[in-house]
Amino acid sequence: MLENSAAAEAGLQSGDILLSFNGMDIEKSHQLPLFIGSVLPGTKATFEVLRNGNIITVTAVLGALEDDVIILGMRLKDLDDNIRNRLQVEGDFQGIVIVGIENNEKTPENIDQLRPDDIITDMIIQKHIHPIHDIAALQKILNDADNASAVAFRVWRKGRRLVIAVELNN
Repeated sequence: MLENSAAAEAGLQSGDILLSFNGMDIEKSHQLPLFIGSVLPGTKATFEVLRNGNIITVTAVLGALEDDVIILGMRLKDLDDNIRNRLQVEGDFQGIVIVGIENNEKTPENIDQLRPDDIITDMIIQKHIHPIHDIAALQKILNDADNASAVAFRVWRKGRRLVIAVELNN
């Protein structure tokens, strides 16, 4: 946990396991940004937390979401004009850009096939193609696909289109 981060200021500590947000169970890590994103900044929220074997309640006033979020071990940011220019992206396709990979115990093993500056344009789950226009779309699709054991991402990498499969840790 980073010092002076929103989580630290809320009273969360390194090693805390988040169990629920405003009464909604957090079963998978990608659900938390979706839950928090559904609440306006400045709103009071409650977290149920497992800390040192005890379940406690932490109350916090929510700030704005960071520009980037971590989902499945990928640090992601919505594609904007600055990123398009930096990566020399031509065309008008939409997507989200990977700005980094965070390896931890919940990161899928083969997520390292994806790289910083890859742009995710679509996600394929159980033969269905879902366009990824922004981070919220990815969060919603993953939340709705709880039973999926793997997904494939359509990715733009330095002018090339790739499809990369990732096994999920369920």
